[in-house]
Amino acid sequence: MAKSKLGTQKRKTWIACSKYVRTRDCLKTTGSPEYGRCYTCGKSHPFRNLDAGHFLAGRYNAVLFDVRGVHAQCTYCNHKLEGNRLEYLKAMIRDYGQEVVDDLLRLNKTTRKYTVAELAELEAEFKRKTEELLEREGVAVGS
Repeated sequence: MAKSKLGTQKRKTWIACSKYVRTRDCLKTTGSPEYGRCYTCGKSHPFRNLDAGHFLAGRYNAVLFDVRGVHAQCTYCNHKLEGNRLEYLKAMIRDYGQEVVDDLLRLNKTTRKYTVAELAELEAEFKRKTEELLEREGVAVGS
């Protein structure tokens, strides 16, 4: 039972994280919460057609919710091109520098076990940050 509650909360936290990342990147790349540019190919897509793609894959490691390594990606780059890794790496070095890339690579080798309470706290934080971004842009929250 505890395992399913943890899994449910992890999914809810990921949904909130994904919405935050895609909102952040849409606003950063187009100024609109409705469209954004793919981090790896640069093509513009509607919000609903963007994924929150990871620089480093892995559902059990310490980088899952580290938004330095999660960006809006079109489904083509994220799924068909398996993250479009070379372009992702180039963009990461350009935007964050080699030190952050190295930090994420180090963290990727570690496992992070969350409690349900920690995940719920993270979910609330991502939701708050998304609302703040939208409010700052004058977008009615809940739209």
